[in-house]
Amino acid sequence: MPLCDEVSTTKFEVLLMILHLMLRHEITDVAVKDVLKLINSIFQEKKVIETEYSFRSIFKSKLKPDFHFYCSNCNTYLGEHSNPKEKRCEQNIKCPICNTDCDISKMNNGHFFITFSITVLDSIAKPLVQRIKQFNGFYGCNYYNNMLQAEQTGIEVRGVKGVSPVAVISEFNLVHGFVLDYMHCVLLGVIRLVTGLWLDSTSHKEKYYIGLKRHEIDNRLLAIRPPSSFPRLPRSLKERSFWKANEWRTWLLYYSLPCLKNILPLKYYKHHCLLVSAIYTFLRNKISISDIDNTTWNLVQYVTEFQKLYGPQNMTFNVHLLLHLGKTVLMFGPLWCYSAFSWESGNGFLLKFVKGTRGVLTQIARKYTYLQSLSRLLSQYNIADSTINYCSIIFNYHLQKHVTKFANVTLLGKEVEIPLTVEETVALSEEGIHITNICYERMIKDHVKYHSRCYAKQGSKTIDHIVKLDDNSYACIERFFVSSLNGQTSIFALLTAIILEDTEIVAPYSIGKVSHIKLCSFYMFGSLKIRPVQSIVQKAIMIRCSDTKCYIAQFPNIFEGD
Repeated sequence: MPLCDEVSTTKFEVLLMILHLMLRHEITDVAVKDVLKLINSIFQEKKVIETEYSFRSIFKSKLKPDFHFYCSNCNTYLGEHSNPKEKRCEQNIKCPICNTDCDISKMNNGHFFITFSITVLDSIAKPLVQRIKQFNGFYGCNYYNNMLQAEQTGIEVRGVKGVSPVAVISEFNLVHGFVLDYMHCVLLGVIRLVTGLWLDSTSHKEKYYIGLKRHEIDNRLLAIRPPSSFPRLPRSLKERSFWKANEWRTWLLYYSLPCLKNILPLKYYKHHCLLVSAIYTFLRNKISISDIDNTTWNLVQYVTEFQKLYGPQNMTFNVHLLLHLGKTVLMFGPLWCYSAFSWESGNGFLLKFVKGTRGVLTQIARKYTYLQSLSRLLSQYNIADSTINYCSIIFNYHLQKHVTKFANVTLLGKEVEIPLTVEETVALSEEGIHITNICYERMIKDHVKYHSRCYAKQGSKTIDHIVKLDDNSYACIERFFVSSLNGQTSIFALLTAIILEDTEIVAPYSIGKVSHIKLCSFYMFGSLKIRPVQSIVQKAIMIRCSDTKCYIAQFPNIFEGD
């Protein structure tokens, strides 16, 4: 039913647009009610509902849950059913592995359990759930315990106070199921501790103290222009007490070695390389068994030498936990799979739904259900195109007026006509590619944004034109070109090769060899070449610490986010 005779927009479409507005701008329920009253006041009659209850009931999800069944004998997945009680639904399922008959019609008479393989907790919450001593007590490590004996005798046994409440969960490993979270252990633990030892004035008598050279380190650090995918720009080490975990991650993996080169004493520098190399390896997309063995040995060396270099008073619980990282990676995969970054991000997302102190869980559940149902509401009902456009636009933060899409590649901005230089013409002719002088400056490929070097604005603090290619070389993006031949459209990138030195950032014979940071040649830019954009594997990080020293670093994986 239209809202009024003068417009074709229906009342339901108006309410749907208000729902999108509420979720996009995190408006409270009271504010939504006031907006509904405002609409009725404008028309001087009741055009739409005004109560919170009526508004919620319209968008209440009527979808039924899907039931997933597993064999009670061997835990084999048997399939999914939307409503097992329906007569047309198959009542018995035979397990293809052990031939056990599973009667899914008798759900009311059955027992149901929730199982999970791992849980992510920090070092404060973990002992409370495990019922063991805290990390700063004797036998505080959860990898050595005797729970059953402690429960039977009522006396602590090697730090264990009793049976954990999660012990009743089937197939949950009470030791290794509490996985090590590298965000708390390594980033907010070890690397923050070590950086403080290097720079804090309380260490001014130690051989590793470099606090007097902090300004030189800061000059190198603040000169770095990271990719725009980094959530934060480099901040001064003077503000390190306010650094977030993702800042400690970029400091550990990318910034610390170039910034500390020839400043931190060599034996401490090489010792730090052990940690950088190990964490980078454990964050890669693919990790072999030999990688795990070698990296675990490096971490053993790191922990063993830590006490000799920094003293027993600095041997903290987090330093000890480095010895168990290899086992965690062997059992559950790379560290990014189960780090607390995704959980912290999810908690931050859910907290935006909370607008009052009462019924917090209800607020989160209701608004999250709204958000999940938006696409269904737009497709299930006969919604006008103008309403669909509004609902689509309101959730886009940056709208692009000029977009050209080709499969997994999107070119952004207007096409620009430029005269080709002699070098560019030669590079194109050598590859046998015939294109016009129409080019683009920006591209999104596989959800990653790339810029040409020309597009980078003067004074910009980020760069997105340094890339790694499928032949393991590095290059700088100059422009993007579109070529059409025999009805097929191809996108090419004009690149300038980056020349690297053969030397490692540390001596090749060093135990902690760091392979993901390369030193660029003094004359770092080579010849022009043109490649299909599909040959671009990922962005790389250029770390220019001075006018003469420049490094290229690559990401360990393409999956991890903040």
